[in-house]
Amino acid sequence: MNSRTNKYWLVVVALALTPVATTRADAPLPGETPPGAQKQIEQEISGTISAIDVSARIIRLNGPFANKIFRVSPDAQIAISRVPEARLNDLKVGDQVDVSYHEQDGALTATHITKVESKPPPGEY
Repeated sequence: MNSRTNKYWLVVVALALTPVATTRADAPLPGETPPGAQKQIEQEISGTISAIDVSARIIRLNGPFANKIFRVSPDAQIAISRVPEARLNDLKVGDQVDVSYHEQDGALTATHITKVESKPPPGEY
């Protein structure tokens, strides 16, 4: 074999044994948190249910903040006094609620809904 062929094969073998560094377009930069691993900030809001779609798991809330639409998480906790293991269909339009939620995929996702019990006016029992 001539020296030119030997050099060619030496380069081919060297390249074959060298690990190739690849970067995925969606890979985070060093020191950056991957999108799925970002901690979701839980927020709370109070208002009145103005619309509810149990099958689509969506509620619309009215309040001093205007209207907000929430997707209700399948594992969301629903709390209503005197109703053990309450479910979404136990809520109705007109109910005053406190909602804990976070933003996920551009939508507001409710994780906990608590029905606020109205107190009777003073002097009424």
